[in-house]
Amino acid sequence: MQIEIRKICDIRPYENNPRNNDGAVKAVAKSIKAYGFKVPIIVDSEGVILAGHTRKLAAEQLKLKEVPVIVASDLTPEQAQQFRLIDNSTASIAEWELEKLMRECAAMPDVEFKDFGLDLEAELLKAQGLTPDDGSEKSQEGVKQNDKIIIIIDDMSQKAEIKAAVMAAIEGLEAHVK
Repeated sequence: MQIEIRKICDIRPYENNPRNNDGAVKAVAKSIKAYGFKVPIIVDSEGVILAGHTRKLAAEQLKLKEVPVIVASDLTPEQAQQFRLIDNSTASIAEWELEKLMRECAAMPDVEFKDFGLDLEAELLKAQGLTPDDGSEKSQEGVKQNDKIIIIIDDMSQKAEIKAAVMAAIEGLEAHVK
């Protein structure tokens, strides 16, 4: 596998891409601007994107002229089509280990993780079986809506550390640590 640099105008989106990337472009652009282009776009031998539509859109937003790519010339057209879908679906399978996530985020209090697409508030609510209240009148059947999180800590020796992490993560919500 070799990474090469290509002009962004030579990389074409897959015309039947079923993934809507618009909501992620801003966060990916911020990440690329802050940390550099660390994950190449994967294209087929014709320059059509297999994985990385959002990275291409973010690069265009940043007005980059060239981006790193990996050419997956070893894939048959059928494998390329399968890879395109499978690669885009695997992120939704993974889950956060909330305790480790909170510890990592608490060590970086100046980072606005939501700007990069990591909504800590939503992750905390999801871990409790809740969804953030979006302010709409609609409710999701079978899913509780809430704008409060109550955390009970049994080990008082960690109370201050956990409270600080939670407060940093859910800034703007009402939080009580008992």
